[in-house]
Amino acid sequence: MTLAASDPSDLSATPPPFPKPAVAAPAYPPAADPTEADYNRKTVEPQPNSGDFRSVVLPLLAQPEPVYYVLTARWEERVHREIRRTIIKKALTLTSSFQGQYLLLTLTTAAPTLRKPDPTPLEEIVLLLAALYQRLVLRITRTGQILELVNYEELLQSWAGIKQQLRARAGGGEPDTITAALLTAIEEQLRHPEQVLASLRYDYAYYFFFKNIYYQRFESNFRYGQAAEFPRFFAGTSLYFHERMTLALPTAPGRTSLSFRGELDEAQTDRAVVAWEVAAGLLPAQDPATRPLPDPAALAFAYAATYDVDAVTGWPLAIEARVNCCNPAGYAKEYDLTITRT
Repeated sequence: MTLAASDPSDLSATPPPFPKPAVAAPAYPPAADPTEADYNRKTVEPQPNSGDFRSVVLPLLAQPEPVYYVLTARWEERVHREIRRTIIKKALTLTSSFQGQYLLLTLTTAAPTLRKPDPTPLEEIVLLLAALYQRLVLRITRTGQILELVNYEELLQSWAGIKQQLRARAGGGEPDTITAALLTAIEEQLRHPEQVLASLRYDYAYYFFFKNIYYQRFESNFRYGQAAEFPRFFAGTSLYFHERMTLALPTAPGRTSLSFRGELDEAQTDRAVVAWEVAAGLLPAQDPATRPLPDPAALAFAYAATYDVDAVTGWPLAIEARVNCCNPAGYAKEYDLTITRT
């Protein structure tokens, strides 16, 4: 069932009083952001439990001292016996402070490393473009919803330097077609701060790091559902899932553990377009007009994630996530993410 925000039984709509932190820190004001009701809305379904009843409400407290993470993202494409794998690893530093009823969050990312023996020129350019997002200052709600990119002007200044480097790669002349297309796309993206903020959805790490789990009551005898989208999982289409979250047994004292599983949203995901993308992966050199298409109904999809969260501050301690699509004809594409607090 879907609980309306005005339903008094919807515990996600009205968070309980904020717990007092163990150390002196500014308290959140009691007022909730007006967008929280829609953002927090979930379906709720009963599920059997082993008798070990648990109930949690995760806070999201300011972290004025730096918190460090290591993030590893892996994209893998398997075509019969051939494996094409790209692994990107980067270090992330997080600090946050209260600003009224919001958190002002600063994410600083070290230059990413690409673990691949023969990176393509395009991949090298993409690594260079990563410097655009090296420092992000975000305003977020107490439930983790990103509202605003605060340091937009700073990103524009960074882009000016990156453009010079890209043009230098072209020897000072006109950039090649791919580089020119990227320059045009980034220029368009940077026209408005809202567009820059929207572009973060294409890096799935932001989706998993800023999860909709805060100041909502979760109990072990229910599972909680919401929509999950993975934009442009393939070049021409996205994958959509019905996400179900359950409380898992804590892995250690002081932690809250959560488990997520996804079932493909058949209404949103275009299986025919995915089949076309799979055919392109299997037979990239063949004319698209004559390529045999796999049976869309035979495609299999999966999504799963696990979280270990600091029960006192609410910030992640460890995240593991995986999204994949496979075809019995010998093709599979997978995204794998690991985030670990160091």
